[in-house]
Amino acid sequence: SAAPEKEQWRVLGWDAAGTVVAVGADVTDFSVGDEVFYAGALNRSGTNAAFHLVDERLVGRKARSLNWAEAAALPLTALTAWEMLFDRLDIRRSVPGAAPALLIIGGAGGVGSMAIQLARALTGLTVIATASRPETQEWVTSLGAHYVV
Repeated sequence: SAAPEKEQWRVLGWDAAGTVVAVGADVTDFSVGDEVFYAGALNRSGTNAAFHLVDERLVGRKARSLNWAEAAALPLTALTAWEMLFDRLDIRRSVPGAAPALLIIGGAGGVGSMAIQLARALTGLTVIATASRPETQEWVTSLGAHYVV
């Protein structure tokens, strides 16, 4: 048979935003009706499904200022940019002898776009971004890059 075995079926999709329709007995952070967003995971089915079962530790409340598409676009790129800048690179820590600047390669991509905004909003660093086309150069400038290479 050409059909995959049940264990092989995977629903596509990664990030999501939606409204909580039910909660388990041990859930303490969310209630039915809460508007939420979250990133996908390799160990569960994707987000292109009508309903998702999600560990509450992976969920955040959707900001009222975001529409559904904006909220669904944020989780993976925002988390990746945050972890890179603050958890891995610790960009708030000054480095003796180094210029107070940050070079973001691929500034017009999803993670780069988030990194520019986070660095501008949360640090005093000069942000330099790479962008190859006139429209992407304009984009990274609009996000707050001080210089574009």
